[in-house]
Amino acid sequence: MLLFTKLITLKNVKLIRAILLFLSKAMKLILFFFCIALFVRTASAQFELQSAFPGLSIFSNPTELQTVPDGSGRMIVLEQRGRLWIFDNMSSVSTRRLFFDGGTVVAQNGCETGLLGCAFHPDYANNHFVYLSYDTGSDPTWYSQIVRYQVSTANPDSIIPSSAHIILSFEQDGLCNHKGGCLRFGPDGYLYASFGDGGGGGDPFKHGQNRSVFFGKILRLDVDHEADGNHYAIPPDNPFANDTQGFKKEIYSYGMRNTWKFSFDKVTGKLWAGDVGQDAYEEIDIITNGGNYGWNIMEGYHCYPSGLFDCDSAGMIPPIWEYPHNGNSVAITGGFIYHGTAIPSLSRKYIYGDYVTGYVWALTYDSTSPATNQVVINGTGANLSISCFAEDQSGEIYAMGYSNGKIYKLTLPSGVENNSSRTNLGLTADRTFLDQIHPTTDIHFSLSESDHIILSLIDEKGTEIRRILNREMERGEQSFQLNSNVLPNGIYFVRLKGSSETQSLKIIVQK
Repeated sequence: MLLFTKLITLKNVKLIRAILLFLSKAMKLILFFFCIALFVRTASAQFELQSAFPGLSIFSNPTELQTVPDGSGRMIVLEQRGRLWIFDNMSSVSTRRLFFDGGTVVAQNGCETGLLGCAFHPDYANNHFVYLSYDTGSDPTWYSQIVRYQVSTANPDSIIPSSAHIILSFEQDGLCNHKGGCLRFGPDGYLYASFGDGGGGGDPFKHGQNRSVFFGKILRLDVDHEADGNHYAIPPDNPFANDTQGFKKEIYSYGMRNTWKFSFDKVTGKLWAGDVGQDAYEEIDIITNGGNYGWNIMEGYHCYPSGLFDCDSAGMIPPIWEYPHNGNSVAITGGFIYHGTAIPSLSRKYIYGDYVTGYVWALTYDSTSPATNQVVINGTGANLSISCFAEDQSGEIYAMGYSNGKIYKLTLPSGVENNSSRTNLGLTADRTFLDQIHPTTDIHFSLSESDHIILSLIDEKGTEIRRILNREMERGEQSFQLNSNVLPNGIYFVRLKGSSETQSLKIIVQK
């Protein structure tokens, strides 16, 4: 009591105020983490990454997972150090076979080089051609290569090493990162290949905008023909097919930093790519013939470096979506448009993730309206290091863990119906506590059927201060961004009203 009395003096008023201020901030932090924890539980209950093949041995630093396009349902996994495994797509599978061992030709420097990509020829069932993208050589001189191999007709679980036929080879610049390496055959029958800007920070060699090099590009090759001394021909509609200025005729698009996985929508034929950013933003691009995607003048929608506020971006194509380096979300892994049947709410959405956090998102984009994004897997504690996504014959989506070497399948939680008729708007937000560092949050909700939706921002007194949505909306997952920059500090509510249900979500703004 005596100690307490001594504290209540003018001499100690400042100390008491400081203590109260500290406690106030501590309570706000507790509230913040409580809200985040609540959201994590809600989001993670909606979808799951389940172990797809628990009986398989783990893989070592896998870089690619694919389905063999011969109707067998078999899948393959590429390991960075050069091995390629094949196994049957059955949840009970416990054995895998060595499809290819490239340990003697694939670079082993422990950086970002290695066996990075694979593509099966469109006529694989007849010619048994498979194309691999890997780096070869040793520090400081190595090469990026696309090599065609043939699978044994006597043993369809084995690539013939002696059948190696180098399609393309070019020397790297001595840096070991940003190699890209993704391979895909397009609906036009041509082979597409991505290569990063060659490494280093900020594209030190200015490769992204240099059309006389392969770095920082997506290439398109006709591998069914040979011309001009090459083991491929140039598709006649490549943007620089008739160039006389020294531009690479193989280029399909440029201005890429390090496209880490791209894919074709098997319904629309659109080419989707996840391009890894430098300091601040990750981006998703729809790749078009001759497109310039900005690097290293632009990073996402923004001038690069970030301190620049004015740059010449004329003719450059902005991404359809970007996300900031928020916490540890700093390395995008491109994915696939979902065409499966197990999760109808994700139909026709682009499934992608972040390598570092294990977050998985679904992006909705139809080119007629702004893209919307939703969290599929919150990534908290996942520790997956998602190196790639894949789809099986039925269009279901898988993810590959680089760190733990396991394969996961995207599913609904056990016991959840995939066609629920319940009216449940499922209103959630990525954040419920907004500050100067994190002034935006994505608001998510789900419609079990088409409905007229009113989405409003309400102040603490119950007054509607902003009407965000007021229109008919289709069934499915929806996502919109709320920006608090123009809001005073305080407590707000996001109110979502459907024809038969209303939900609200509390948002705290403290800048």
